[in-house]
Amino acid sequence: EVFLSDIPLVAPIGIEADGAGNVYVADETRLLEYSPEGRLLTVYGSTASGFADGGPAAVRFGRLKGLGKDGAGRLLLVDDPEIGSPRLRRLDPATDQTETLLTLDDTAGIDASMYST
Repeated sequence: EVFLSDIPLVAPIGIEADGAGNVYVADETRLLEYSPEGRLLTVYGSTASGFADGGPAAVRFGRLKGLGKDGAGRLLLVDDPEIGSPRLRRLDPATDQTETLLTLDDTAGIDASMYST
């Protein structure tokens, strides 16, 4: 078993919880999901930067800058890669799939929680 204290965080930028009490931590190029007891459940992305939609092992983030949640409980992430335009991305915990919703012009002042879809 792996717990929250076992995974060193690089640059955490946000935290959200779902209705079941699971906690999601956005940490630079990955999103970590923990149980209410602190056990690591899922890692979305990796420590390597990139861009790809899909499930936990396939998804890649450039550099996470914002984390929020829509009214349906899906996570909204602002992904600002070093090269290219920032993107608003959505993770549906029910399906474990991440998708790109739109490309943004600038991340200055963006609150991911205001983008409900």
